[in-house]
Amino acid sequence: MAGSTPASTLQLIMNKLEKTFLLGFLCIVSLLLTVPYFIPQHILDAIDLSNAFCSPWLCGSLGKGENGIDLFYHVLAGSQIAIILSLLVCLCSMCVGIPLGLYASQSLNRWDHGIMLVTNLFLSFPSILLAIALSAFVGQGLFSTWLILCVTGWAPFCRLARAASLQVQSQDFILASKAIGCSSLRVAFRHILPNILPLLIVQGAFQLSGIIIVESTLSFLGLGVSEETLSLGRLIYTGKEVLLTAPHATLVPGTMILFLVMGFYLSGMALDQAWMKKKAQ
Repeated sequence: MAGSTPASTLQLIMNKLEKTFLLGFLCIVSLLLTVPYFIPQHILDAIDLSNAFCSPWLCGSLGKGENGIDLFYHVLAGSQIAIILSLLVCLCSMCVGIPLGLYASQSLNRWDHGIMLVTNLFLSFPSILLAIALSAFVGQGLFSTWLILCVTGWAPFCRLARAASLQVQSQDFILASKAIGCSSLRVAFRHILPNILPLLIVQGAFQLSGIIIVESTLSFLGLGVSEETLSLGRLIYTGKEVLLTAPHATLVPGTMILFLVMGFYLSGMALDQAWMKKKAQ
């Protein structure tokens, strides 16, 4: 390209790679969400004890797991549950944390101090340790896991929404809205929220990777979803006893977890870069 510097050319290439990665990852996630619906139930329920933990080189596909289950189909079904659960948890956490953060930024009184005290209390504990502690009271199950992850996931959105809102409040259009008599709630949800929503979406993309890690860890420890529910963490647990003789039983679901975690994290980084560029303009 005439007149372009090496730095600008490299930046252009990186921008195209980020867009290509986002599009490709979204397509793969869409496939992981839809393909398991077309897997017949008898394939997921089929067992073949004679081929338990059979390697991919002998049995084809991605190999066999405990009781001779087909890892390919079980990993697909477990990925679907992990993605759906993480999306629901992230959405619920945003619906709880963002309004609390906006309200705290508008009140700036004892309510603000109280909300942020509780928020910092939740953030002071590692999410995985807090989830393990809560599982002792809530128990196992898909709904219980969703509830635990929601309780541990709302605090980052609350603190980020409050901090971003306080930065926006000094801008002229916010001051003008208050000058014409708009209420604090109207200013928060009508004028502030649309301006900080892209930043919160970026946080949501980062949060998805953490939710998948915590959910997989709980399932691995036997504290997450029930044994009847397909889970990537549960697949790793069933394969840990034969890690040396049949490493594929652990590596296959572990690789899928790594792919999802890195995919959502890199998507968050790409969205963050796009948001910073738009903000700079």
